Amino acid sequence: LLGEGKPKYMNSPESIVFSKGNLLFGLYQHRQAIRSTRRAVVVEGNFDLLLLAIHGIDNVVAPLGTALTREHIKALRRYCDEVVLLFDGDSAGLRAARRSIPFFLSEQLEGRVALLPTGHDPDTLVREKGAAAVQKLIEDAAPLAEFVFSALKEEHGLTLSGKNRIITDLAELMEQAADADQRELMASHFGEQLGVSPDRFLVKQTAFGHVEDVPVEHVPTRQWPPESEVVPEMPSDSDWGSDWTPPDFPLDREEGWGTYSSRPRRRG
Repeated sequence: LLGEGKPKYMNSPESIVFSKGNLLFGLYQHRQAIRSTRRAVVVEGNFDLLLLAIHGIDNVVAPLGTALTREHIKALRRYCDEVVLLFDGDSAGLRAARRSIPFFLSEQLEGRVALLPTGHDPDTLVREKGAAAVQKLIEDAAPLAEFVFSALKEEHGLTLSGKNRIITDLAELMEQAADADQRELMASHFGEQLGVSPDRFLVKQTAFGHVEDVPVEHVPTRQWPPESEVVPEMPSDSDWGSDWTPPDFPLDREEGWGTYSSRPRRRG
């Protein structure tokens, strides 16, 4: 809040034409710079974006007062090959980076994380250290999955129970991978680092309800029996009661279509 108790920032309400979950501040203005570098840098605040742009870092976008969404990542994928999240190094920044992993996996876009030094945001860092310091931070950004893996190791430790929790958390994230090959590659990579079989991750995924991809040619086709096998056998005359009179069904198969479809009935 400011001195008079008024908010420093105020989120605008959404409308039919303004959806914060779909729009990114600066994307239109910076789309050419993002396309030429094949990289987009995401910061958390609009003023961070403006200060970076003033100092010549113009491939930057920012959410409009909301967390990063899958629609944001989908919009960036049109212009670049990778996205760098330039976030604060506090717990909120760590949570924001972790929440974004499923979106990157689903959209098959490379994501990396650059954490700002303690006490800094992009605004203060670029003013105190210059654009070169920010650019180096961006260049040294860690792959998103590796970043989260390191954070999980620090959070849970590498004891037996800690590894089990890491496997559980990673398996939930792997569920969001776009294809089976990507899931298997991640399971193999992280399994090797934890000293466990990749199957541990796949078993966890099955427990979460994941349905494995089945090639079309392996899907069994239902075999219908020949028509002669599905037509029920009519009972013999001896099976009917003496007072039963059969209904006057049309004997010509073509006649039966008239009741159930627009197919013209055969005359004559």
